[in-house]
Amino acid sequence: MIEKYELGQRALAKSKCKIGCLLNTWDYEKNGKPTPEKISKLLPMGINTVKKHLIDFRSQINKIETKELERLAKIEEKRQFIVDWYANYKLKKAGQLEENNKKTESNEYE
Repeated sequence: MIEKYELGQRALAKSKCKIGCLLNTWDYEKNGKPTPEKISKLLPMGINTVKKHLIDFRSQINKIETKELERLAKIEEKRQFIVDWYANYKLKKAGQLEENNKKTESNEYE
């Protein structure tokens, strides 16, 4: 009886180790949000087994999602910087054109 219990505990530890290792190397861009279905597809493990053990990895999944949100916020910040820079560039360019037009007009009247 004890042997079956020990085998079960080994299998449990092995399953948790596989899930933990996968989550440590999770690529959000490639795999998306870590769900039981996606984890089950990437590991040779049944979805019910993944669901049973996933509760133990909730904080790790939250960290993955937080890291992705931070990455997206940085991308948005860079995008907004480029948009603002380009808008200022266009305004400066328009101001220079306007200045050149004024100079040209004043030269024509002389």
